[in-house]
Amino acid sequence: MTDENGKQTETESKPWHQTVTLLLVSLRLAALVATSTAAGLMAFNKETKTITVVVVRTNPILQSFTAVFQQTPAFVYFVLTNAITSLYNLLAMLFRPCLKNIGRQVLVHLL
Repeated sequence: MTDENGKQTETESKPWHQTVTLLLVSLRLAALVATSTAAGLMAFNKETKTITVVVVRTNPILQSFTAVFQQTPAFVYFVLTNAITSLYNLLAMLFRPCLKNIGRQVLVHLL
C-alpha cells in the first residue's frame, strides 16, 4: 500500500524481503550441497582398470592401473576449489543473520 506521498509502507516491503531472503538461503544451500558433493565424490573416487598387456602361450599377462584424483593437478585444483566454496557457503549462511543489523555495508552484500 502507498501513502499520500507515493512511498510504500512497510507491510508490502516485508513479504518481498522475506521472499528474497528465503531465495538467497535456498540458493546458498543448493550451492553448498552441490559443491560438497562434487568435492567428496572426486576426493574419494578411485578407479581401477585391468588390461591385457601380452599373451604368453595361452596365459595372458594382466596389468592393473589405478587412477586417483591426486595424479592430475586439474583434479586436485577442482577438489580444493569445491571444498573452499563449500566452506564459504556454510560460513555465509551461518553469519548472515549476525550481520543483518549492520546496514548496507559492503560486507553484508558480499555475504
